[in-house]
Amino acid sequence: SLLSANSQRFIDAVARYFPAGTRIARPAGGMVIWIELPANVDGAELFRTALASRIGIAPGVVFSAKADYRNYIRMSCGLPWSTTIEHAIEKLGRLVEAMARTAAA
Repeated sequence: SLLSANSQRFIDAVARYFPAGTRIARPAGGMVIWIELPANVDGAELFRTALASRIGIAPGVVFSAKADYRNYIRMSCGLPWSTTIEHAIEKLGRLVEAMARTAAA
């Protein structure tokens, strides 16, 4: 289906642009993907940084009553694929890479 193909493009872009140690999960039938970031990357910090660049993601911690999923984000795949979206995912990947390096230093 068109929605499934669109979601796959988001997944492929995350796999291409995010650093090693990133894992992607796509709940069955949903239009969102869950992205597990490297363990030392804070999803809430990424959310704030991404928002400053007008990129919308949800930090995983907001979906947990116990503040779990600190290094997770949730991303919608509902928008039609475009070069704008690809560039946003590429920028997110660079932000994650930089945060992972800084946290490891």
